Amino acid sequence: MNDLQMNLLGTAGLRRKQRKLRFYIIFAYSAVWLFSLFALLNTVKINLFMAQLYRREIQKVQNELDLLKPKLMVIEKLYAERQAIDQKINIYRQSLHRPLVWQRKLLALSGALPGNIRLEEISINTLPPKGRPAERLKLVGYMPINPRAQDLTSIEQFKLNLEKNAAFMQYFQSLELLQNRIGKKGAGQALVFTLGAY
Repeated sequence: MNDLQMNLLGTAGLRRKQRKLRFYIIFAYSAVWLFSLFALLNTVKINLFMAQLYRREIQKVQNELDLLKPKLMVIEKLYAERQAIDQKINIYRQSLHRPLVWQRKLLALSGALPGNIRLEEISINTLPPKGRPAERLKLVGYMPINPRAQDLTSIEQFKLNLEKNAAFMQYFQSLELLQNRIGKKGAGQALVFTLGAY
């Protein structure tokens, strides 16, 4: 025979357990919320403290820079002067700025010059402008035109002689005929030319 069980307390025990469980959940939620709030406030406080430290360090560095500024300006001025002096030294050390190099080139030019060609101008440009090609040496001359023996190849031969001359072409990449025209020289006509060494 089955024993008949009766719940004399009814649902009071169950309600008590529910209330206890609800209390624990609310307490845990409140504890987590308070801990999060505390951690957030603590992080803000630490960040403010670190920001204050960084501001002090920045101010300290700024004060030191203000003290060093006159010395830095003197150093900068001296450095600029040193750079200008070094640049001048480099210019003078370059081979094309040495008189002996140009003496050899002029001697080679004199040896390659045919008897029927006259030079009017020799221009030397040791510092051509940057960004565009400019001749380092420019030769301007003419060749009188002989009506009986019209040899118009003398200028081309003169250019070839210079290109074959190692002493003249040293430090030059190329030699180009920039101008070649017929003009008047004195009483007669002449073939006027311009050669440029690059």
